[in-house]
Amino acid sequence: MSSSSIIDFISSSSIVHDETSNQSIEIPDPPT
Repeated sequence: MSSSSIIDFISSSSIVHDETSNQSIEIPDPPT
């Protein structure tokens, strides 16, 4: 049960990190 919680947390964190990185790069791209 503990393992499932950790995997879920990592999966969620990975998605948030990916979205933040993508937004940061996409925001400075259009203005340029």
